[in-house]
Amino acid sequence: MEKETKEIIKLISREVLLVLVDLSVGVDYVFSKGYKKRRFVEDYFNDRGVDRSRLVDKISQLKRNGMIRGYIEEKNEYLEITDKGLGRVKKEYLGIIEIQHPKKWDGKWRIIIFDIPEKERGARDGIRSKLYSLGFKQIQKSVFVYPFECSKEIYYICSYYRARKYVKYMIASIIEGEDEIINHFLALKLITEKGLRSKKRHKTNDR
Repeated sequence: MEKETKEIIKLISREVLLVLVDLSVGVDYVFSKGYKKRRFVEDYFNDRGVDRSRLVDKISQLKRNGMIRGYIEEKNEYLEITDKGLGRVKKEYLGIIEIQHPKKWDGKWRIIIFDIPEKERGARDGIRSKLYSLGFKQIQKSVFVYPFECSKEIYYICSYYRARKYVKYMIASIIEGEDEIINHFLALKLITEKGLRSKKRHKTNDR
């Protein structure tokens, strides 16, 4: 009971929006134009054991703010996220986006290069700030590197800032002077000494 009570308290308006757009189905599907935005209210609250009556105020607030709409069909209540609400969700998703780290590093570098015009400095600063927060290593002014596959996450970030056309995503096995880069990711514990030995073996075989 205590656990359920804490969950109810934590289920604020932000989470209601995230529930309506179920992020577990993946970035590409969630933000596609064909995404089904409507959710049967009882499905979620029954599955989670949440007392829906305690969330009426939050839902009403979201309706007043134009984030969601309510529908009654065949005596069932539905909620649908609006375009305004979807914009809010996209912003929220940007804040929680994560890159998966496989147990075994393939020894390759993912390189992000962007050349965003000065007139779109806000987008440039936003992308750069997000890459820093995700642990990317900056190797030149607008060049960042990461050890794991992250193309979908990068494309989402760049699309959010409407700067996709300015960004290039590349994969490389070797970067000149990469010792500093390796030390960066070792310090973050994103790669391990074992993974590093695996990379060295790949480099030897390539020769």
